[in-house]
Amino acid sequence: LVLSTLGFLKQMGPALAIAVSVTLIAGLTLIPAVVSLIGPKVFWPSKSWQREPENARFAALGRGVQRRPALTAGLSGLVLVALSLGIFGYNATFDLASGSMPKTKESM
Repeated sequence: LVLSTLGFLKQMGPALAIAVSVTLIAGLTLIPAVVSLIGPKVFWPSKSWQREPENARFAALGRGVQRRPALTAGLSGLVLVALSLGIFGYNATFDLASGSMPKTKESM
């Protein structure tokens, strides 16, 4: 964002970098410290975290991924490639008023 030619984006760059840095530091230091102080009461009132569900759909999905990780990686890669094929037909425009106002208006 700092390299942007638009003024408001250029000004947002350092502020967002500082915000991300502060959030990262808090996530890596403050949150684990608070959780270690609170202990198992973090999961209050539920005790379901103590046992793993056996028949859950996501547990079955995890077992399938564990059995065939290469196949899972290949299939998910193919899905991502298929979804990204739409970018070839995309024509970006930054003229926000071009589609909403007629060309005959004085402001255009």
